[in-house]
Amino acid sequence: MKMVTEPMRVYLADVTMERVGQSVVMYSFQKDGQARGERVDDAVSIIAAGQTFRVRLQDFMFEEKKGGVNVFPPDVEAIPAFSVVEIMVNPANHGGFDQGYGMQLVRVRPCEFSLYSMHDPLGLYLLPGSYELSVAASEGAIQKNPGLRKVIEEKNTGFFGRVTRGAYIMKYNDDFRLVGPKETPNDPQSRHVHVMDGSSVFAVDIRKEDLLRFANSGEGTEEDGIVYAQFMVDFASAAGALDCYVTCNEYLLRNDPNRSPFTGVPIIDAHRLLDFIKTEDITGEPGQRFRLPFDFFPMDQPYLALTPIPEAQSEQSGGGGEEQGTARPCTDLSLTSTNAVSTSERTYRMSLGDATEEDVMSFVFVPKGACSGGAGGHVKLLGRQDYRMLKRRRVGGEDDE
Repeated sequence: MKMVTEPMRVYLADVTMERVGQSVVMYSFQKDGQARGERVDDAVSIIAAGQTFRVRLQDFMFEEKKGGVNVFPPDVEAIPAFSVVEIMVNPANHGGFDQGYGMQLVRVRPCEFSLYSMHDPLGLYLLPGSYELSVAASEGAIQKNPGLRKVIEEKNTGFFGRVTRGAYIMKYNDDFRLVGPKETPNDPQSRHVHVMDGSSVFAVDIRKEDLLRFANSGEGTEEDGIVYAQFMVDFASAAGALDCYVTCNEYLLRNDPNRSPFTGVPIIDAHRLLDFIKTEDITGEPGQRFRLPFDFFPMDQPYLALTPIPEAQSEQSGGGGEEQGTARPCTDLSLTSTNAVSTSERTYRMSLGDATEEDVMSFVFVPKGACSGGAGGHVKLLGRQDYRMLKRRRVGGEDDE
């Protein structure tokens, strides 16, 4: 693959100070029979974060190559939508570049982690923050990259941004729809505000399987799983801790003109959601209450009750054991339903209650060390060691002896 890394635009993460490339320069080449000829210095394309590409699928991409590597993995029938994949591309020869097809897809492989590992501090925030910005970026990319004008998507683009605080999930046909809060909350006839901050997106449609997956719902029945998933999305939205990765596909309107052309997945920022719980305030006592610093309709004086679950008890409380529960769909999200598989590490059970009911809904927080990273594991406060809890466990063990 003839690609160079200079000049390159670089993103410097504020948290980790890691350097991440935002773009890379790709040169075309002269065709020399079946071989690759000299590089063409003025046939340059820029592959950048946030670009959306159109790729035509061919039969040979699914066939095994003799002595080579096939484009798609042979042991995978389908790659779920909104999966993170690793791709390899090659520059086309000068003829393909002149026609606007200056890039060829060489290899696609699904990654073992989800979008949560790309959430914070690196990855998704490199993308345009609204649909309007993504279209503007595509139009600019086409102007700067004539060799990619046939493969860069101009209108049906992807973007990532914050969800308007107070947005909520509602049922739509067999799936779900994320809509903005009402302009006048107490008026059922009031219009919804835009669902994404700084964007004209009026609604984002979410498939049922994606809602369950990205909420880390591991409940025993689908009905219970949906209730939990809706709660987590609405709860994160009320806290201003909900983001969304969205793709636009105008062709979806052909079958249903009433649906939204925007399809996406919710990304819960566990750090923003639980930021009001400070490590120094945790006593380790079961059921310790923390008042929510935000309103969560229709609850009255809502709070989270926090109960630390030591390692020895984690398979009997909160998460269930390997044989009792179900696997977490996104292991890189630190929030999960109470029926999800335990990690055999210390966890926290969190129960939402208010002035009239003590346990409306419960979920489990898995500290950073038990996650594989990403937004789910990047919670600094609760992820720190709880020395009070360690002392109680140590003293309790000595007393038992």
